Amino acid sequence: MYAEPKPTQCVVHVVESFGAGVLEVVRLLANDQKARGLDVHVIHGRRPDTPSVEVLDQLFSKSVQRHSLNMASGISPWRDLPSLITLIRHLKTLRPDILHLHSSKAGILGRAASKVLGLQTKTLYSPHGWAFLRTDVSPLHQQLFLKIEQLATRICSCYIAACSEHELGLAQQRVGAKKTILLRNAVALPE
Repeated sequence: MYAEPKPTQCVVHVVESFGAGVLEVVRLLANDQKARGLDVHVIHGRRPDTPSVEVLDQLFSKSVQRHSLNMASGISPWRDLPSLITLIRHLKTLRPDILHLHSSKAGILGRAASKVLGLQTKTLYSPHGWAFLRTDVSPLHQQLFLKIEQLATRICSCYIAACSEHELGLAQQRVGAKKTILLRNAVALPE
């Protein structure tokens, strides 16, 4: 009896801030997932601290496909709407089996796209540090960031994957997330 080959599962990571720790976590996840035979895509923003294409080529497996997306780092409705539309188009084309969102801006835009496309049960959001805890912004901005997180959590009931017990507790108590898991950041020991 002939068995149909199983289609390769598609994992899409969406990241706005592609520097420092978030870059390292996404790199480890994407490269490991690719080594396990998954179809892996990384959609990322461009900021001054984003490494060059040449550096990213060295960091990621050649078969991890990267897509650049213009995302504003702050709240900017006039720039966020076109970013959201472009993200929806990417996700419609890629049809991910798993959508993993990293950091606040990608988490907000990605959850909105997930809701529009009906991907909530396939979506995971890792804050990598809540924006409402930032000390470089006013208390008013902190409250605004918290309210946006709470609204996004109600709109898209995806899992929030916290990287520490503290982040997990904040997801449950302040953000009001019902679906939470602890997914600790890790480092590759051989490296």
